[in-house]
Amino acid sequence: MKSLFILTCLALNLIACEVGNLSYKSNSLTADTDSGTSRDKTLCAQKDFKHKSAHQVTSLSPAETMEEELKEHLFHMPANAEDSYEDLLVEKVRKDGIKVLPVLTDFADRYDPKRQSRCNRMQLFVAFKTATDLDNSVVRLRGTREGETTIKALDGALERMRQAGFDQSGHKEFDTYSAYAGDLNWLRESNLKDGLIQDTLRIKHSVQMSDDELREFSSFLVTLDPEYPSWSRIESATPPLVLKDSQKFYEAYTQFSK
Repeated sequence: MKSLFILTCLALNLIACEVGNLSYKSNSLTADTDSGTSRDKTLCAQKDFKHKSAHQVTSLSPAETMEEELKEHLFHMPANAEDSYEDLLVEKVRKDGIKVLPVLTDFADRYDPKRQSRCNRMQLFVAFKTATDLDNSVVRLRGTREGETTIKALDGALERMRQAGFDQSGHKEFDTYSAYAGDLNWLRESNLKDGLIQDTLRIKHSVQMSDDELREFSSFLVTLDPEYPSWSRIESATPPLVLKDSQKFYEAYTQFSK
């Protein structure tokens, strides 16, 4: 079983996802070189990027929302404590749900580690960030056709990173590669939300579930309802970190364990 410290850290990361502030610390994302394709230059050229109103954001199409998210990370991140625009965008992305997945697939497919385009690298960052957030809060991507396509595209981008040597411990992009590899593993197996489910069932219902059993239970939940991450949110940010509504998960576990 994972240590309480590890689970606490994972859950705190999930809280960060839920408020839209999760980001990777990568030197590659702060490069100034923008030698990308003409599409990248068009997509990322708005250096005077300004925030839209809440009403304007709600009117954006899924593709427009993802472009707005990309530009927010390119030009306004890291945000200051008073800046809630990223939260607004994350809320809109979650509302759009699987409708944004084709955009994430496109971002990942376009990633080329041989290019020095900050825009190109940021597209992959946003693709992984958004995919993992949706996977933890809205729907398991591996349980949907669109999600499987996105996971395949992210895996392809990661493979191109491996071929470029990013998986070597001495490479300057090793930390970025490792973070993305961890995200991809969560997308394919049990994720942060599953760890919270494991803790919640143990604390609230005295269910002792091993990590191996958790992976099987996660696959069962994906088959039962791919949208199970949306069943409940974290009860409180104060440890122990558990989900507010646990009954549905307990009933599913009872069905799973028969």
